[in-house]
Amino acid sequence: MTEARGGTCEQVRASPDHHGSHRGLLERAALAEAAPVLDAILVPIAHDTTELIKAIGFAARLGCVLVAFCSQRASAAEAIRLAEGSGAELVAIDIDGMPADLLPAFATTDVLREAGFAYPKDTSAKRNLGLVFARFAGWERVVFLDDDIHLPDPDDLERAAQLLGHYEAVGLEIGDFPDNSVVCHAHRETGGEQFTFIGGGALAVGRESMSSFLDQDEGLAGATAAYWREFLGHRHRFIGEIIARVDPANPRAARIIGVLEAARRECERITPSLCVDYLAAWQQDRQRWREHVETVLLDHASGIGRHPGGTRVEKVLSELGLMECAGYLRRGE
Repeated sequence: MTEARGGTCEQVRASPDHHGSHRGLLERAALAEAAPVLDAILVPIAHDTTELIKAIGFAARLGCVLVAFCSQRASAAEAIRLAEGSGAELVAIDIDGMPADLLPAFATTDVLREAGFAYPKDTSAKRNLGLVFARFAGWERVVFLDDDIHLPDPDDLERAAQLLGHYEAVGLEIGDFPDNSVVCHAHRETGGEQFTFIGGGALAVGRESMSSFLDQDEGLAGATAAYWREFLGHRHRFIGEIIARVDPANPRAARIIGVLEAARRECERITPSLCVDYLAAWQQDRQRWREHVETVLLDHASGIGRHPGGTRVEKVLSELGLMECAGYLRRGE
């Protein structure tokens, strides 16, 4: 797995209460020439549909399928219109119209909602739908790509997919604007040692499921209430440390302190028991997801071969009940 890094500020200060980098957990792999292996680019989009133009060009150049998961300001119909004549093969899905049972309900969502931390965005649902679609299309290697990512060299997507023969996931290095939380941005702004981390904004994924691990070389058994109490204490002190470093002469000082104070209030709302409950729910969700994909959705996949005519993509759309909310543009149309 390669690391996504960003930021041009000089890194000068580490904090005993914060990990500014996860580089020690990652590998930077050498690239070798290989045959094209990328099956699809998966783009969750809520911005204006025109933001897909770059990804349409990438798909046409690389000869892979582009799947756009649309909501809010983006629409499947407009995506198809944009791609006409581009040479790209495009599937565009309005996710608000997908069958309600296509994705399972998650226990982690319930835990966060009940604690007042509901997350209103639909990016995770789009990515989960992307995994389902890729699984039943028989794709081996896909890349998730946010609609606001610019690629100087689109072939980097293919290179990342090639590495999936050795790694379960490969992140592209993201520069220009470091994708961090407001706390980490403030840490960097005030001279802290802060890098960026692997994320879903530009991430190649293979068919193998991804595993997770806990900090400090411990397994999930180490994630007790005592562990989280100590962790939350570190986080609270870390935010206070940054506030103390803010230079009053900085024209953005008041804004920086304001967002840090808001972050500290949110930190105080998080309890050790909430963290324990969340991890327990997450383990349930991992099992629920496997069962959903391997049993419930297999009923759909078994019918793909029974559909006469059409491409495999069209058969997947039909079997998953997405024909009414999706558009499909064949390559070259």
